[in-house]
Amino acid sequence: MPNKPVFEWDGGHPALNFVNTLDERLSGSPVDRLVDYSALVSFSQQAKLIGRNIASLLVHQTDGAVGIKVLSDAIMFREAAYRTLVATSSRLRASTTDIHTINATLSVALSHRRLTISAAGANRAWDDMTHIERPLWEVACCFEDLLTNSPFYRVRKCHARDCGVVFIDLSKAGRRRWCSMANCGNRAKMRQFRARLAHMP
Repeated sequence: MPNKPVFEWDGGHPALNFVNTLDERLSGSPVDRLVDYSALVSFSQQAKLIGRNIASLLVHQTDGAVGIKVLSDAIMFREAAYRTLVATSSRLRASTTDIHTINATLSVALSHRRLTISAAGANRAWDDMTHIERPLWEVACCFEDLLTNSPFYRVRKCHARDCGVVFIDLSKAGRRRWCSMANCGNRAKMRQFRARLAHMP
């Protein structure tokens, strides 16, 4: 596989990390980390949704035109998921169009889900482990997991005005404000410090 793209992992859940692949979303110059199909596969591998061997097969068996279509669908899903998360975390009604996009993508993914049953127990698997849409199926199912099996009410958007990162606040007090103290948190503290200096006599 080509060199691994660099992703942010501050979301606390694979679905949120996927949404955050549009970096610096609210700035004047957002950076999309999903530049091509191989980047989508790389995200899925780094997020431990697929293994290295499957990732390599997916990249090498997928031609440009087909990969572009899967990437386009993944980005459309990502943006619908982001808008839905921001709306619901702000106690607003999510767009009907966005909910339809999420449900349509998830419906396709679930149609390829199978149960494998043995003496050791039951597991979920895909009917085609190397299908080119598998990275999208994986993130769609992660999003369903976020909504149904996680404390979804604790999903937040970073308080920095120029940052669109969403994360799940798992802190005990439930008062996390920043995607990362090392980045947005420290920048906010510096702005507050400079503002206090400017008002000192």
